[in-house]
Amino acid sequence: MLKKQTILLSLFLLTIVFFASFFSIPARAADTSYPRNLAPIGTITVSDTSSPDAETKENASDRNYFSKWLVFSPTAWIQYEFPGQSTYALNSYKITSANDHPERDPQGWTLEASNDGVIWTAVDSRQNENFSYRFQSKSYSFSNTTAYKYYRFNLQCLSGTIVQLSEIELFDGSQETYAKPNPLISASGETLPDHGKANAFDGTSNSSWLTPQSSGWLQFDFGQQIVIDGYAFSAANSAPDSDPKIWDLKASTDNVNWITIDSRNSEDFRYRHQRNHYVLPTNQKAYRYYRFELYNHSGDALQIGEVAFSRPDDAWHTVAPIIDMHNMDTANGYLFDQAIPDPQSDILAVIRQVCNTLYASPADVPIRPRTLHVTIGNFDGVASVSGSPTDADLTISSRYLKSYADSGKPLRQEILGILYHELTHVYQFDDRGTPDIGYMIEGMADAVRFENGYHDRYSMTPGGTWHDSYGTSGNFFRWIDEKKHTGFLRELNASLNPFDGQTWTPAVFQQITGTDVDTLWNEYQVSLDKSQPTAPGDLTATNTTDTTVTLSWSASTDNLGVAGYNIYSNGIKISTTQSTNYKVNGLTTGSSYTFMVKAVDHSGNESSASNTITVIAKASNTATIYYRKGFATPYIHYQPDGEKWTTAPGVAMADSEYNGYSKSTITLGSATGLTAAFNNGSGMWDNNGGANYKFLAGVSTFINGTITSGFPHPDGVTIVISVPANTPANEDLYLTSNLTGWNTADANYKLTRNADGTYSIKLNVAAGTNIQYKITRGSWATVEVNSNGSDIANRSLTTTAGAPTVSISVQRWKDK
Repeated sequence: MLKKQTILLSLFLLTIVFFASFFSIPARAADTSYPRNLAPIGTITVSDTSSPDAETKENASDRNYFSKWLVFSPTAWIQYEFPGQSTYALNSYKITSANDHPERDPQGWTLEASNDGVIWTAVDSRQNENFSYRFQSKSYSFSNTTAYKYYRFNLQCLSGTIVQLSEIELFDGSQETYAKPNPLISASGETLPDHGKANAFDGTSNSSWLTPQSSGWLQFDFGQQIVIDGYAFSAANSAPDSDPKIWDLKASTDNVNWITIDSRNSEDFRYRHQRNHYVLPTNQKAYRYYRFELYNHSGDALQIGEVAFSRPDDAWHTVAPIIDMHNMDTANGYLFDQAIPDPQSDILAVIRQVCNTLYASPADVPIRPRTLHVTIGNFDGVASVSGSPTDADLTISSRYLKSYADSGKPLRQEILGILYHELTHVYQFDDRGTPDIGYMIEGMADAVRFENGYHDRYSMTPGGTWHDSYGTSGNFFRWIDEKKHTGFLRELNASLNPFDGQTWTPAVFQQITGTDVDTLWNEYQVSLDKSQPTAPGDLTATNTTDTTVTLSWSASTDNLGVAGYNIYSNGIKISTTQSTNYKVNGLTTGSSYTFMVKAVDHSGNESSASNTITVIAKASNTATIYYRKGFATPYIHYQPDGEKWTTAPGVAMADSEYNGYSKSTITLGSATGLTAAFNNGSGMWDNNGGANYKFLAGVSTFINGTITSGFPHPDGVTIVISVPANTPANEDLYLTSNLTGWNTADANYKLTRNADGTYSIKLNVAAGTNIQYKITRGSWATVEVNSNGSDIANRSLTTTAGAPTVSISVQRWKDK
């Protein structure tokens, strides 16, 4: 059993309160941004250096609210000098009271500023300040636009002979902003819609990227050159054989020339969702592109739950305690060294992930030990933590490591699991003011271990109570975060704040999730059910096309209800549906596919497989119908040969690429035609007098009850002209009309001489266009006339839909 000793000593035993909103957990955001505290970058000097060893000036701005600065004097000053030529125009600050003795709190002070450390200007002054409770944090704003190198507080205590405070923070209005990487991801393949490449970088291992090959690649384009000092893979939720086993990590600045910066040859993920991190402490070069070339353990699929990158300039690298290693066991201590060859990097990686699990940003982490002393020795038990607010001690039993290694299980993964649990104790909130709350503290530590995949969440069985501590409580907390309330672990940790003036109660579960803890526990117990649903039956395939097929099956049953059905193609899960039918898209014409379906219950238990069916994707017949608009909003009600009619009024026809026509393309499957009727969607029908209309596969055009094969002809008219025998063969004929402004020789309206001696012209004009025209040989002197030589009236033609042909005869020319 893992043991925890107090890290904060008597601080946690104090009956004190804390500003309730100080450690509230903000909503998760794309970027991490918070006010920039400038105090830690300043060099601190004080009026009196006779502070106790654990209460020195460095504690005043160490980002640790549980340490303090104390000086044995009723007045004191503390000065901040910014490095180099840096100057800042401070306009606010924050002072936090210490753990005990309110009479030592600062009651009054003056804040002075200087650029030479000699001449000082007062920028703010406070008197009769009162800190109502221990560890209260109070903010103060003042007007200032002048940048200074030095700032100094002249402090006076409330009463007595000692001044003390927990923390001073200095602000100039600037923000610490860490942009969340948003790389462009490409991959050798993916399985849509449920296992796309985007799932590899979506912040959770509950989704996954999967490609149906034993090997593949995954590439990240960050859009700019970045340095990474490590990365992590989290296993997916199933199929260990599909986990990556061997890979190279390659990097490039131009996506052309690549260099290998890391290689792994025999990696293993003991549990599902396990987060394996890989450190690259010597890598200092920036690259824009990072590419993993991966091989699985076995089988014909490769998958990853999540990929994460560690960057030296990311927000969590501000959490950086000194790791002080002591391996005291000369007999078995080597086991730790073999399993954790780079303890500095590995332990820091775990610390940062623990903090990331418990807090939204580094600004929310209230406990910042400067040093973590790690001792490997021949101790009883497994591991424990102790120490002070500034120096934490972690001990690990080499005796336990030896017994675990002798069992044949992977020791590195167990050590990392121990680190996740014990380092949670270092950084978590612990509401020691609430009696008998140890089950929450240990439960939270195991929840962090479960969340990062170092306990097997799928091996948990029903039974016990939610407050049984360790894994029983821990996986319950993790389950709530996954299934009921994203961010629950962070908010539950925040509720354990020991200085919020509140006694912790289980009502917190209701306050966070909206559901009481007993109801949540009962739902969780259901989720641990291992009974399988019955297998789906009678799997069939219909409506097979060149790219799709519709699968149908009979429903399964389950003691707790069926949640859905997993669809498998060639042995790989491709989707999940709650229905008893599913349309599969993305097939390749001519390829063969074997399908089966498995039911899944609300606990995630999967049934045995249905019967399997094999489908060959083949081209489907289609009928495309162009409808010359009779109805303004036409619908087509149809029945493919041998199938059922659509539900009246049918399908609305869309506007087509041909002016004046609507269009509908209908999949026929193996049918060669269809029967149809048209309507306006409101009860007016054209059903060919009750006989309906028959269309064949392919393209058809419908105009006023007439069906022709092929695409619509543009509206217009063809005029064919017979001419007198004395028409000069060497002269051109023209259509002179209102379309040409009565130009008698418009080259665009020159007639074409046909082989049979006639002339013709095709006019592309909209239906309903009235054309007034005559035929000329290029002038009014050669215009057509009546047979007796008299002028003829203008010919008149109003075009109709389609492309009809009109024939006319010229009786005589005016000059002949």
